[in-house]
Amino acid sequence: MPEKNGDDLAVSVQELRPRLSLFNDLGHKNVEHFHVSLRHYLTMHPFNRHRVTEVVEVRPRFRMTTSATEEEVLDMARTHLNTHDDVSGKVFWHHAIFRVPDDQKHYWSPELQFSVEKDPLSGETLVRCLIGPRQSVWAFFLFLYALPGLLMFFFGMNAFVQYSLHDDLSTMWVIPVCLAFIALVYLAAFFGRKKGHEQMLHLIRFAYGIMEPLGYERQHV
Repeated sequence: MPEKNGDDLAVSVQELRPRLSLFNDLGHKNVEHFHVSLRHYLTMHPFNRHRVTEVVEVRPRFRMTTSATEEEVLDMARTHLNTHDDVSGKVFWHHAIFRVPDDQKHYWSPELQFSVEKDPLSGETLVRCLIGPRQSVWAFFLFLYALPGLLMFFFGMNAFVQYSLHDDLSTMWVIPVCLAFIALVYLAAFFGRKKGHEQMLHLIRFAYGIMEPLGYERQHV
């Protein structure tokens, strides 16, 4: 697990100080109880960020390492999937996909990509998790971003040539229209991310539930 530099440690201490005070007020003077409370705090902040107050990214990712083998992790994923009705999905070779059940699914529902591989440096098993919109939704929004971007590029080049030749600039209206369209797409994506936020956290908790019996350490991306 990579070492933290001075700035990272300062941020971590600053973030944990209110919670440490709370632990003292509740009488958590036992060292073992303190570590249990600290582990609970880290589990509640699953993303590999030092600054947990930052805006959640569109496709957050996090990593974990464990001494268990790849087969043990995948077997635990199958067991956890079979014993939980609130998550659906499939486990493949070195890979799994977790989704919310069909009766709870909507257009903005996320899915979690769960990849298992051997870390060549440490020899431990590395679990990579990537959560975001379904592939069809993600591809559709990439298309909606790319199309006006290409139009702006070509019409911008055309407008530059026309300006250099002191010609008609009537096609310049395409650029602000494309910018407005991109803003609308961004707002739609932001709304979808907010609507699927609870389901996203549910899938993340599910992934941590798989690793909990095996023992794991979080890694910073």
